[in-house]
Amino acid sequence: MISYPSNQPINPVQRYQADLLQAIHSDPGQAGLAVYQYNLYSTAQRSLSLSFPVVTKMLGEDALYILSRRLLREELPVSGDWADWGYGLVSLLRTSELHATHPYLTEMAGFEWAFHSASRQRHLKLEVDSLARLQTQDPDAIYLQLQPSLQLISSQYPLHGLWQLHRDYDESNVPAKAQLEKVMNSEESGCYVIAQGAENTSVTVTNSLEYQWLDGVRQGLSVGALLDAYPALDFAAWLSAALQKGWIVRLN
Repeated sequence: MISYPSNQPINPVQRYQADLLQAIHSDPGQAGLAVYQYNLYSTAQRSLSLSFPVVTKMLGEDALYILSRRLLREELPVSGDWADWGYGLVSLLRTSELHATHPYLTEMAGFEWAFHSASRQRHLKLEVDSLARLQTQDPDAIYLQLQPSLQLISSQYPLHGLWQLHRDYDESNVPAKAQLEKVMNSEESGCYVIAQGAENTSVTVTNSLEYQWLDGVRQGLSVGALLDAYPALDFAAWLSAALQKGWIVRLN
């Protein structure tokens, strides 16, 4: 049975397209559909390779093709844009036979989907006038509004190091074992901030304190509550850096 993402409204045209895709995908009895099925699977594989380029390099094209077919059995694209489809690969990898021996694949897929999603969102300009609230309002009444694209990722694996290493290679020229071991043994924090900037999508490797602070912001804590919860964080220094990185839209 095909599931439709509950967080995406489906209009009649999208429903028709999805039902058509399901018919092509699930009816092997008609030889005339074989060509359409092949094109569907190839398009799905191509879409995943664009959204998950490093996972693709880690897995190889053959494994990705198999996974793309499995994912189509669980969820078909409904928006008309294949770039909206693919988040299910994260849970699919978690339940696949690959997870026992390569658990980092699941977390890398989550990392890449966060990057892919952020890159497709619009960067909002800072409302400079709102910064004056720091001088006129009580900290308990001030709330930080972050970029809608900003996402937090945490992992026990050095995802950023692995991601950067594999981006420099293609499927026929993979990183050497010594390079992989060096990254895996690095002291990378495992805390990441991914956001769409004015010019490009950025990944910032941060520490656990800043990660928790940003998580508190996302949960809706006021500046006053954040300062009470994380007194070790230098708010003035953090705010200056966050503004330079374009993470903040306004102070409410």
